[in-house]
Amino acid sequence: MKRRPFGATGLNISELVLGAGYVGGIVLHPDDDTRRALIRRILDAGIDWIDTVESYGDGASEEALGWLLAELPEEQVPHLSTEFRLDLRRLDDVPGQIEASGGQFETTGVRADGSVSIAQSAGPG
Repeated sequence: MKRRPFGATGLNISELVLGAGYVGGIVLHPDDDTRRALIRRILDAGIDWIDTVESYGDGASEEALGWLLAELPEEQVPHLSTEFRLDLRRLDDVPGQIEASGGQFETTGVRADGSVSIAQSAGPG
């Protein structure tokens, strides 16, 4: 798998990313063994980035990724990206808004510290 620097973030990530939403729905709909096989296959292929957002399945994507990735050794957990929407009435607390939009990750243990690698703005909400 080819890798590239992700802008000025210092991250060097795979050129391909797994989108964990409704397109295909493989993170949302199949049985647990199929979900585990998916994660193993993307890691074996060198993909180390999964994109999800709380709205995928009303949190079901993040919830599934939470327990799926918690089964992996920490050094194998891929980078995660999520989206957030800014409340334009609260621009005095943009970091707080980003933190609050962490979705299901903190409660499901995707990373030991509950973090994501990349948070992207989806525009004002």
